[in-house]
Amino acid sequence: MAKAFGGTVVHDLNRAEIGTLEVQLTAAGLNDPVFGPLGDRFYVPIGHEDTVTSLPENCTLIGRTELAFQILRFDDAPIYGTQFHPELTLESYLARVRRYPKYVKKIIGLSYEEFAATCHDTPQMRSILPGFVNWALEGKSTWIKQ
Repeated sequence: MAKAFGGTVVHDLNRAEIGTLEVQLTAAGLNDPVFGPLGDRFYVPIGHEDTVTSLPENCTLIGRTELAFQILRFDDAPIYGTQFHPELTLESYLARVRRYPKYVKKIIGLSYEEFAATCHDTPQMRSILPGFVNWALEGKSTWIKQ
């Protein structure tokens, strides 16, 4: 999404991430109606080799891991972008990763079984999609026509 709106995305194995990793919100993120209620740090299921290196215009960084941007909000449209997977539970995340065992080995040098043992549930993910929908439907979005 960042690339489609004018940002830069690169394939960078030095910033590739996989696993259950901690996201830290920016100052804008702490005040964000969707992500702010989660607190300044929370864990998310991640798997990527591509990384956003510059944001599009009219885009705010909401949260990041140590290596990569993770949450973007477009300031002039009701659009968020995440590098992680808010739609996945631990079970569905591990089922997805199981299909790509070479990916795990390539990025962090573990077997699938070793990797799976390092992952944990991310219960805060369950509030992100409903939080966005509630925010938009309650008319809190400036883009919603009344």
